[in-house]
Amino acid sequence: MSTDLAVCYHSIGEADRALRQIDQSLAIDPKHAKTLLNQGIIRAFGKQDLDGALESWEKVVKFAPNTPEAERAQKGLESLKGAHQLGAPGAPTGGAAGS
Repeated sequence: MSTDLAVCYHSIGEADRALRQIDQSLAIDPKHAKTLLNQGIIRAFGKQDLDGALESWEKVVKFAPNTPEAERAQKGLESLKGAHQLGAPGAPTGGAAGS
C-alpha cells in the first residue's frame, strides 16, 4: 500500500515526495522487490538519477531473482547500460529507443 502511494506521487510529478514514501516502505522491508523496482523507476524517470536507478534495480535482481519484478529490473538495467554505451567515446550516436 505504501509503495502504491509512492507511485501515485510519482504519477503527479512529485518525485521527491515519492522517494520519501519509498524510503518509508524500505524501512519496513528493505528487500521488497516491488518497492525497489519502483524506486529505480522514480529515480530514473522522476529524478534522472541513472546511477541510483541502476543501484535499485540491481538490488531487485539480487534479492528477488526469477520474479516478474526482477525481469523488469533486468530490462531497465540493460536499457541504461545500452544508453551509457551510446554515450561512450567512439560509440555510435543515436536517440533513445522508441523515440
